[in-house]
Amino acid sequence: MTYALAAIYAAALVEVFTLACVAVRITSPETPAPRTVKHKGTALRHMAHDRYVRETARAEARNA
Repeated sequence: MTYALAAIYAAALVEVFTLACVAVRITSPETPAPRTVKHKGTALRHMAHDRYVRETARAEARNA
């Protein structure tokens, strides 16, 4: 009897988790980025920082 209740409880947990995952996917669908946008957010900031570091090093080399 105890095993049967545990199995029913586990099945209910799996069912609730599955329904929650489906609900999240339905309410917030992923919208793909347009092909023109290659980088955004953090990647863009890192790229800008790398460019700043390169240009600063180049300017210091020119002045030295």
